[in-house]
Amino acid sequence: MLFINTHLFDPRDLMEVRQRLWDDALAELVEEGLLLLDLSDPLQLTSRPDVWPPEACLVLDLPDRYDSETRGHALQDLTNIALEKGWFATAEEAAASARMLLATSLDINSAYASLALALAGLGVRHEAQ
Repeated sequence: MLFINTHLFDPRDLMEVRQRLWDDALAELVEEGLLLLDLSDPLQLTSRPDVWPPEACLVLDLPDRYDSETRGHALQDLTNIALEKGWFATAEEAAASARMLLATSLDINSAYASLALALAGLGVRHEAQ
């Protein structure tokens, strides 16, 4: 189950979701493997911990910037995606594209945004042909 930007929701609505959907129904399914992901700004939710999100079993603090190791993984992943999709004829071209995308991205979020824009552009051109 995925919730996005709950820090923007009205606290009354979140309380109702928590009480009716989570507390009264879904919370007991965590032991069966249900996973609730809340992708939001935790700093904006700390003022209302009794409202949302429910008590966490596990918290992942995902970095917003690449370090040397994760940049290498991203480079390889982006190169592999480009090759698998057939966007470039050679591995060198795919790697150069991946390096360019990462070099022009200030953080992980902007790297994904740039990739999404590139994919959207490729899709538009492909459909027009």
